[in-house]
Amino acid sequence: CCGTTPDHIKAIAAAVAHLTPKGRTPHFAPSASSLYTAQPLATEPPPSIIGERLNANGSRAFRDL
Repeated sequence: CCGTTPDHIKAIAAAVAHLTPKGRTPHFAPSASSLYTAQPLATEPPPSIIGERLNANGSRAFRDL
């Protein structure tokens, strides 16, 4: 069908034999699927995470101050 005879396939293979496949660099974006498209899982602006640095219950040195 449509010119895909063995001779045609050999000609195409010979024409591209010197080419090397281009490397891909996949881009992973966290997303969730919906009915029609993927929805990105991104929060803008990003949340500010504040750690508990001065914990009197977990630090004997701080408790003794």
